[in-house]
Amino acid sequence: MIDRDELIRKLKDEISWCKSAKLDSHKEHDMERLSLSALNIRLAEYDRRIAEAETELANLLRDDTPTVNDIIIFADTAGEETNIFISYARKDGADESLRLYNDLQSDGIAAWRDVRDLDPYAGFDAEIEAAIERATHLVAIITPDLKREDSFVRREIAYALFHNKPIIPLVFPGGHRPITIFNHTFIDFSDWERGYAQFIERLNEAEPFGVPIDHTASKRAYLEKIGQTYEKWLYLYTDLGGRAERKREQPTVKVKKHVGKYLNTANSVYRERGYIEDGETRQVDTVDELREVVRMGGVILIGEPGSGKTTTLQRLAYEFAVAALDDETAPLPIFVPLGAYEGQGIEAHISDYFGGLNLADYLPQGVILLLDGLNEMPRQYVADVDRWLREHADVRTMVTCRRLEYAALKALPLRRADVDPLDVHRIRLFIGNYLEDDDRDRLFWALAGEQMSGLWQLFQNAKQTFSDFWNGDNLGSGHPAYSSTSDNQDTVYNEMRNTLRERGEMPGLLGLVSNPFLLKITVEVFIDSGQPPRNRGQLFSAFVDLLIEQRGYPAVSDQHPWIEREQQIRALASMAYRMQAENTGTSVSVAWAKAALTEDGIVPDADNLLYLAESATLITVDTTNGELKFFHQLLQEYFAACQMADDIERGVAASHYWTGDWWTPTGWEETAVLVAGMRSGVAAWLRDVHPVLACRALTEGKREADVLESVRDKMVATMTDVKIPPTARAEVGRTLNRIGDKRSGVGLRADGLPDIAWSAVIPPDDYPIGGDEKAYKPLPAETYKLTYPYQISLYPVTNAQFQPFIDADGDGYNNPKYWTEAGLKWKGDRRTPDEYGDMVFRLPNHPRVYVRWYEAMAFCAWLTEKLGFEVRLPTDKEWEIAARGKAGLFYPYGNDFDATKSNTDETGIRQTSAVGIFADGAAWCGALDMSGNVWEWCINPYDDVDGGMKAENLSSSAPRVLRGGAFNFDLDFARAASRRYYDPLSRGLNFGFRVLCVRPPFS
Repeated sequence: MIDRDELIRKLKDEISWCKSAKLDSHKEHDMERLSLSALNIRLAEYDRRIAEAETELANLLRDDTPTVNDIIIFADTAGEETNIFISYARKDGADESLRLYNDLQSDGIAAWRDVRDLDPYAGFDAEIEAAIERATHLVAIITPDLKREDSFVRREIAYALFHNKPIIPLVFPGGHRPITIFNHTFIDFSDWERGYAQFIERLNEAEPFGVPIDHTASKRAYLEKIGQTYEKWLYLYTDLGGRAERKREQPTVKVKKHVGKYLNTANSVYRERGYIEDGETRQVDTVDELREVVRMGGVILIGEPGSGKTTTLQRLAYEFAVAALDDETAPLPIFVPLGAYEGQGIEAHISDYFGGLNLADYLPQGVILLLDGLNEMPRQYVADVDRWLREHADVRTMVTCRRLEYAALKALPLRRADVDPLDVHRIRLFIGNYLEDDDRDRLFWALAGEQMSGLWQLFQNAKQTFSDFWNGDNLGSGHPAYSSTSDNQDTVYNEMRNTLRERGEMPGLLGLVSNPFLLKITVEVFIDSGQPPRNRGQLFSAFVDLLIEQRGYPAVSDQHPWIEREQQIRALASMAYRMQAENTGTSVSVAWAKAALTEDGIVPDADNLLYLAESATLITVDTTNGELKFFHQLLQEYFAACQMADDIERGVAASHYWTGDWWTPTGWEETAVLVAGMRSGVAAWLRDVHPVLACRALTEGKREADVLESVRDKMVATMTDVKIPPTARAEVGRTLNRIGDKRSGVGLRADGLPDIAWSAVIPPDDYPIGGDEKAYKPLPAETYKLTYPYQISLYPVTNAQFQPFIDADGDGYNNPKYWTEAGLKWKGDRRTPDEYGDMVFRLPNHPRVYVRWYEAMAFCAWLTEKLGFEVRLPTDKEWEIAARGKAGLFYPYGNDFDATKSNTDETGIRQTSAVGIFADGAAWCGALDMSGNVWEWCINPYDDVDGGMKAENLSSSAPRVLRGGAFNFDLDFARAASRRYYDPLSRGLNFGFRVLCVRPPFS
């Protein structure tokens, strides 16, 4: 029989363990590892056990003198006596907190203040949490230092709010209440005696929260709730990079309709909506900059799955809410999940998330709408959003959508902003939001790979910074780390830098975790196991195991018995698969989910399965409307991928998922890529049905070197198949860069020099020039007698071919001998050419853009020396002869315009495309891309057509001719006789060039 003392000890241990478990549960909820409903279930069970133990312990101790430990046990349950928790900023509130503590003690009022010097980045402190739980009130000393995002006072307030503790703000001069308690009645402590008297009076009030300050209480309460919900992103959010289309003022000058097409206004779609044409965008790197973009007018935020779109909206909601509390005239943010929309009317749906405020009272300028997840809506409802936005064009709006789905949806009347993947600096910063520096670096360099980690050690020894490593010069003579690296390490590092610069591809697994959601999962898996995963499939598998083990299993009880992990995954996979197959969106009713789980028969108790899944935060359930969804859409796709993997095992063909044209999204695309990370053979399974996904499977999934060449061949064949729409062919061309475009004339030779593919020989003869009245600024009509043969390159010079000229150490871009006198004067101290920021314009098989005439001339001089025969820019007439031939065609491919045979504005690609994808757009000599894609520099001045080769003209700064049209110019500019001109130092995102040789290198 257990003696009395042993029973007392066991009861105390039970109480202590349950309280510790409650704290741990709150932490899990704060870190989004435990849903609110699962948390409440746990807390209720722990409170029941505590109450039973305390009752029994009280009976045992009733006749004894209480010990110090006994008093501590009952301190937080006494409830009758005031117990103040004093929250203050160490930097500028320590004196005030000490004085308040002493005054309260003198008045016989119990108080507690922490006097330790805590690190705000070291995580919240268990002793502080316990003290707040014991307290009857939290008193917040509001001083200026509370504005810091890492303020401990903010965290203590948040914890007290969660536990429904009365909060009394004491505002000192310069102090500003956090948004989370802005609606709480404060006490002005600019005068201590008066303020302290009001404070004591407040303690005696029945309602310590006080009453709202004025008639705007509902509005302030709404904003305060937003602050409480999203303030965590002050600590955990990493600013994303991206680009947003600029908005311009509509011109007041009226232009005659028939001449409008000749003006340099480029993209008609942008033009109609008032956005700056020619692809001009604004770099956006911080939340503050993005907030200004939203304030200018509507924008749609486009990104890959898990790219941080939702988190960004929530951080913006917080920022706008703070601004609205500071300024009564500022608009109120409304965060609205579109995935929960069921066709009840967009305005009614928005109102559901407006905290009981009347939406009509605030439209159009009184709100900022943050509509999350356009892609999560059933497709038939997208038109409702489109219609409402058009009818309320003055409402400032941001909508988020996945990039792939947005391409297939009807365009909304909004500017587009694209979220970039995290770069190396943001990845490191993101990890540092969760981990201490040592562990941050351990995970980061593990993701970067063993070779990069070893190189980083050498860079550190050479006193090089993190930025030096990723953004500095290539390893070579004179580099601080050069003396300590081997030749092989030099090669590895320089290849990494070139690949990062040219294609934006990061080494190791950094590219995988450039997605914020995947990076967050990776951090959690790393915290649990200490090891990073190899790919997305492994990542999700490890993450799901982590969730089930650490969140699902502890929720087991007599009412909710355990279901084996394999059964849970199979059941959730079946449900996710069905949601995707039936296009339900990301939300379904709980009744639908139970019916689906019951029909598949994998688990006997659907209610229990959903309980365990919600406890593990694999799904979330909104009890107010009975809606269920997976915690993140990528998790839904992962579970659907489990089912797809089983289909592949059973021999189901890829054509089952893509029954029509592969370029028409079916919703299974991301699922297939996830499967590629879970099992081998997926690239081969996809190759003949969906070549783009097959390529992604090779680069994002398990290695399948045996099918690499066959996938590449299939992609090249698809990319040049004229039966496929140009936009789809362009996508293939972009994706092909993942595994390398090995076509002749696109990349480099074995010796590292540009591999130029030449047209057929253009023989001496009489050729028609000019005379096309529909062309833009054509030459006068004449018959030109060509007296020499020449060849022109099949394609414009590509990024891959231009790069060796830049990288040649002292014998390329930076060798003065290749430059004209005027060009060298312009170049000055420049070491590298300008780069256009958008990586899609810098893909290896795309034309080099942003090229100045001086730079094109220097490239030709460099290539002439390296190849051993003269290579130069074509003259105005040489270019036209190659494009039109003896027949004098209006377009290289014929006399009638065809948007499917060249990359122009009408084609719809809206950016440069891989060279050579318009096989049926070839000129008579075989040259491709002579119509559209990029404007191409010619050698001669605009005003001296026949004198381009004169020495004085080659070295002059006279304006030069450009030919061929571009991706963002219309059909008239793409006519073979059209001409433009610019100063030789001009450059643009559609300025490129091709080369010519007068002495053919081969027949």
